Amino acid sequence: MKLLKRLLSGGPDQQAPKLETPSQVDGQEESRMTDLGSQTHTRRELLRVLTRDTLRYCGIPEGWVECQVLVVNTRKGETHMHARLVVRHWDELLLHYAVAFERRLMAEVQRFEPQASEWLHSITWQFKADNCPVTGMPPAGTWTGAPVAVSLLDTGGGPGSDDDEPMSELEQDLAQLMAVRDSALAELRSDVPDFAATQPGVR
Repeated sequence: MKLLKRLLSGGPDQQAPKLETPSQVDGQEESRMTDLGSQTHTRRELLRVLTRDTLRYCGIPEGWVECQVLVVNTRKGETHMHARLVVRHWDELLLHYAVAFERRLMAEVQRFEPQASEWLHSITWQFKADNCPVTGMPPAGTWTGAPVAVSLLDTGGGPGSDDDEPMSELEQDLAQLMAVRDSALAELRSDVPDFAATQPGVR
């Protein structure tokens, strides 16, 4: 009987390999998740502190810009972060230098974390400034200036107007351009032969 037990157990000098119990596996996974959570918390605080310090260094008053950090966990187990800069106070200078500030902030982050581009995937802006005086969009021609010339003709100051005030140099140039266009269109029409109206055939 003792021999049978010895054969089944592999002999007195052989020991069965130690296997990790489910509790040990869960403990290791929990430890890894704790480390990742601690790293995520550290990076989140790093972004907030560096944003605050960069704003202070640039002289931007406290409370004008708030940093919100969004954390996204991918299917591969990677953690990506997105810094959202929320503008709480409207100022044209702040908007003018927004790109320069973003670059400065990213440089500060990379100074502390050289591999920050691997986990910090974007810096975005959101405007929540109640004091913004701009409530509507300007005319479409504001961006290119092209429709501004058309508006001069529509205001009654263009050619054919009964206004006694002399036309500006720009309006005179526009009038000449319109005359050239009308002349070209007239020449094109004159080159087209006139065809008599088609008459129904008589059987």
